[in-house]
Amino acid sequence: MSELLVFLGFAVWGAGMLQGLRLRHRYRQKTGKDLYPFVEIADRYTERPWLWLVEAPRVLARVIRIGTTPHADAELERMRLWERRLYGVGLTMFFAGMALFFIDAIRMP
Repeated sequence: MSELLVFLGFAVWGAGMLQGLRLRHRYRQKTGKDLYPFVEIADRYTERPWLWLVEAPRVLARVIRIGTTPHADAELERMRLWERRLYGVGLTMFFAGMALFFIDAIRMP
């Protein structure tokens, strides 16, 4: 049972990742901008790594804010909500399966 939960959780989480890629692609098509400018962020901090110590909390807050901010476009908003649901359900199933696996492993002696 626990192995099935882990497998299904991982599969649903993967579907959420795929939906996130679709969302980024569609957002780029509609607006011409990248939803998460990770390349620019990575370039900035590889050139000057000491900035990460100062700016990390603000960068994390900005990425979280982008992921939770509703989109004005109905199609993009529907895709964002579907992505978040898949992530939540997939990770919940994955961690529940892992917990059950470890509980069974501890009881087995």
